[in-house]
Amino acid sequence: MDKKGFTLIELLAVVTLIALISIIAIPKITNSILKKKDELSEVNQKLLASAADTYLENNQSLYNNSYESNGSTYCIPVQALIDNGILEKPFKNINGKEIDYTDKVKATYQAEYNGFSYELVNKNSCTEIIQYVSRPQLAENMIPVIYDSDKNSWVKADENSHWYNYSEKKWANAVVVNEYKSTEQNSKSRYEYKESKPGTPVLESDILGIFVWIPRFRYELFNSNTQTPINIVFEDVGTTKSEGKTVGQWLTHPAFTYNNNELSGIWVGKYETSNQNDNPTIKNQTAWTNIDYATANKKATSMTNENNIYGLRNVNTHMTRNSEWGAAAYLTNSIYGNLSNNSSTGNITGIYNMQGNKEFVLLDNQDENSLGYALNETKNWTTNNSYTTNENIYLTRGNNSIYNYNNSKVMDSSTTFRIALTNLDSQDDSKIRFLLMAKDVSYDNTSTGFKDSNGNNVTDVQTALDELYKKFN
Repeated sequence: MDKKGFTLIELLAVVTLIALISIIAIPKITNSILKKKDELSEVNQKLLASAADTYLENNQSLYNNSYESNGSTYCIPVQALIDNGILEKPFKNINGKEIDYTDKVKATYQAEYNGFSYELVNKNSCTEIIQYVSRPQLAENMIPVIYDSDKNSWVKADENSHWYNYSEKKWANAVVVNEYKSTEQNSKSRYEYKESKPGTPVLESDILGIFVWIPRFRYELFNSNTQTPINIVFEDVGTTKSEGKTVGQWLTHPAFTYNNNELSGIWVGKYETSNQNDNPTIKNQTAWTNIDYATANKKATSMTNENNIYGLRNVNTHMTRNSEWGAAAYLTNSIYGNLSNNSSTGNITGIYNMQGNKEFVLLDNQDENSLGYALNETKNWTTNNSYTTNENIYLTRGNNSIYNYNNSKVMDSSTTFRIALTNLDSQDDSKIRFLLMAKDVSYDNTSTGFKDSNGNNVTDVQTALDELYKKFN
């Protein structure tokens, strides 16, 4: 057999080809190795994530009420995990080299998955993004509660703990109770409940009202035909207000501005108002109907009268404003809510019956209502029966619509009211509205405020009271 070898030219060609391949491939291989030098083994990835999770859980107070709010990003130095005894040195990458302990764990909360994602990053490439869930402001004699399914009862919550979680659709609840205990077994007085330990059951019969906290938020203005869910970001009361006006821009919800005061949140009645011996209660009972608008407003404000049965002081109670009703509905239609089982969260922590009876609401000022946030942005509530919100101060919400209500003295068997509470030591606005309506001193929403009997604008509360005094005398 004739054996033939490679010629010199062929060998040179092969060597040249190999050299070219090396020139192209070696940088890629080198870059790959450089990337892997900072990677962690799967075991160490899990160890780092577990340590960061423990750190967040143990240091919730450091995050100023923003813990577990969607999109919040925290930058945790690896050294902090070591200093807290939840990660041990040496901590090495896959090449057996210790990592830089000044690097940081980037923890981003994702509400969709109800958990954090973690990433080890360079110390200079992590930016914290804080989304505030404003801590509920408990008024005097309000008691924070959570629902204990094992006890089938509301129980006192530890207000210093993480007793709510909006990302898990667990909204904050608080109750007001009777001053004195009843003869029912395990009944307690208001003082005893306040002094009791967390976990103490609160008897249904002792409860006069249950409120749900709506934290301050901004939302992205949207087209009603396309936006589901509504994009919401919680914000701190100290954050500069967003003042968007067109689709795609952000707007701090107007419900969190009341009488020129910026609010960290509002308390909204968990249920429609019920009637107990002619006193308003907020419980899972038959709604108070066959009541006219003016009387309903009077009953709502009476919850803070002197010697009231609720123990409420230095706060404002009123029929829900149109914007407050809208804020609760917007939160319901975001990732933080889930309208099912007649609850805004799909569970017992939410607000009930917002799609049930029609409810009287107070009209906000014209500028707020002209934004349309309470009406035509959300297709779920817009029907052919809807009206613009700046035509009359008498409005009702519910049954997927908003209606004008043109007579404050007409009683309706299908219309009730819901009560809101704000931590403001003033009842002037809602009380005077009622009193002036009751005595035929008019309120012009499109001008500076009240009008006297001659039709002239009344620009201050004292003058309005003087006009009221004339009517009484």
